[in-house]
Amino acid sequence: MNDKIYDKEFYENWFRKSDTEDDIGYQNNAKYLYSVIPTKYLDKINNVAEIGGSTGGNLFYIGKYKCFQTLDNYELSEDAINLGKERYAIVNQIHANLLEETIHKKYDLIILSDIVEHFKDDNGFLEQVKTKTEYIALKMPIEKAVYTKLKRYFSKNPVVLGETHPSGHYHEYTVNETLALVKKYFEIINFFPYSIQQDKEVLESNNARYHQNQKIKKLFYMMQRLFYKFVPLSIFLSVFGGNVFLFAKTKSDATTVNENSYESNNNCRNTT
Repeated sequence: MNDKIYDKEFYENWFRKSDTEDDIGYQNNAKYLYSVIPTKYLDKINNVAEIGGSTGGNLFYIGKYKCFQTLDNYELSEDAINLGKERYAIVNQIHANLLEETIHKKYDLIILSDIVEHFKDDNGFLEQVKTKTEYIALKMPIEKAVYTKLKRYFSKNPVVLGETHPSGHYHEYTVNETLALVKKYFEIINFFPYSIQQDKEVLESNNARYHQNQKIKKLFYMMQRLFYKFVPLSIFLSVFGGNVFLFAKTKSDATTVNENSYESNNNCRNTT
């Protein structure tokens, strides 16, 4: 697959330009990636990996909810891996692509957080993922919304999907499109839609980081929050976008090769 997720140079450059001090974001992601997993499945999950996990912050904070045997972060940015080794000691940082044919590990759970949209062949990506895991916990951005379309239409330099997208996105999805895509390869056990409006601390942190001196945008986000208070979440997401979190089981037709030799996460020591 000729996708940007395999383009190491692209992701090295992207990581260097991005804000790496996103601990609040990681904590928030971990809270929902963990909570979407029904309690009765947690005993079945000991070895966890994330594909494209940047510095491994999601895994680190998920590891605070349960003492998993393994927390493996597969990331193509060497800078991200090196920073992750400094910041998140319990996470095994692996500078490799888990989906390469030479890697035969299989995990109980693979985390896919804001990653599927980076693949030109999103179907092919999920088809490969299902050979590596029993379950997935997924966070998908819901970007196919009225606001996105209007912003693209009225912008002088609209952001378009594909090779020129600044974050490497090839796709945008609605909630229903996300569910339909995942159902091709996994049995969805639990899911819920989400808006950052639900978490005021995270929202204020994002606004402070990205819109410090833009009064019009600050006013817009105040109006957005007001809209959120008075309409159903499904309508809000169709207008402004958001996320879907879901937990799913690999369909039984998946074939796997398993050479499980995991590194310990130090029995959950040093988690502060």
